[in-house]
Amino acid sequence: MQEKFDHMIELYNELKEEIRRKDKYLYEQWKAGGFIVDDDIMSMYPSLPKVIERLTNEEEEESDED
Repeated sequence: MQEKFDHMIELYNELKEEIRRKDKYLYEQWKAGGFIVDDDIMSMYPSLPKVIERLTNEEEEESDED
């Protein structure tokens, strides 16, 4: 179980860093909400799935412009 947890935290930290590099403002919103990872938690701040969705949409829009 500890090995799985360590792997999960490693991936989580990689995601946090990637999100911070791609959109600092969105990262700060997510951070302010306590880095919510579950959509089942009601909050005015974005959850990880919402953050990823927003970044994915931005990437798709940028690739459409090329």
